[in-house]
Formats: sequence, C-alpha cells, structure tokens
Amino acid sequence: MRFKNYEQLNAGHGNDPFTINRYRQFFYYFSNNFEWILDVGCNTGRGGNILKKLNANLKIIALDCLKDCLDRLPSGIYEQKLCSYSTEIALEDSSVDAVVAGEFIEHLYFDDVVQTLQEFYRVIKPQGRLLLTTPNPDYLRWKLLGGGVLGGPHVS
Repeated sequence: MRFKNYEQLNAGHGNDPFTINRYRQFFYYFSNNFEWILDVGCNTGRGGNILKKLNANLKIIALDCLKDCLDRLPSGIYEQKLCSYSTEIALEDSSVDAVVAGEFIEHLYFDDVVQTLQEFYRVIKPQGRLLLTTPNPDYLRWKLLGGGVLGGPHVS
C-alpha cells in the first residue's frame, strides 16, 4: 500500500473559477426539506458561502483534510468543521440530507474511492443526495492542448 499524504498532495490547490456556478448547480438538486449538508473538500468555503446565500437555513458541515483551510473558513457559514479524510467521516449514520463534493474524487488514490463512496452512502439520509463533479477526460481543450485530467493533485 502506498503512503498517502493528502495534505501535502493538495496543499495550495483549490482556486477553481467554476466553484460558484458548481455550487449553484448543486443547490438546484436540493429538495426543499434539505437541512444538513456535508461539504467535502470545502477548501476556502466559497461553495458553502453560495449555498448559505441561496438558503440561509441550511446547516452546512465542512470536511477537509487541510486544517489550515478549515481554520480560515468564514464565520457564519459552517455549523461544524471536520478535519479528516473522507474514508472515515466522524458523523452518525444517516445524518445529512446531501453530500456535495465538487472536483474532489479525482484527488483520491483509487483504493480510497470506494471507501469514500461507502462513507458518503453511510452518512446520507434515505432520500438524500450525493452531488459530485469531476473533470471530464474528454474535454476538448485538453485534447487540443495535449493535456489530461491526471497529474498534480489529480491521482485517479
């Protein structure tokens, strides 16, 4: 098994220009009765801030492996901050209405993806939602420029 240091792998990343639109799109898929949201890989809290503006009654939980990011989150957005990996989420079973994980799963080594998805399933309430995005390996711009989705913090 390879040593995993997600903190080092992801330090300095997270200034995605599409975050605001992504979280607006996530919100579109929330049910009217959703209250508790787990924001996985919350980074600087820009996404949580958008969700809170769209519905001030949401109770959002921040999860990130970078303590520095959690320490710098804006006040009044998150009810709780969890500094951990997504493979072991310190929440009760069926405790959140939705898990949002924008541009996150590709930052996990392949053998942690299944365990993470199982954790998401465990913490989501029945009739809840998992909303995640990941880079498109067929993105035309990358193909034209000879790039791809793997590299840097994108490990799977």
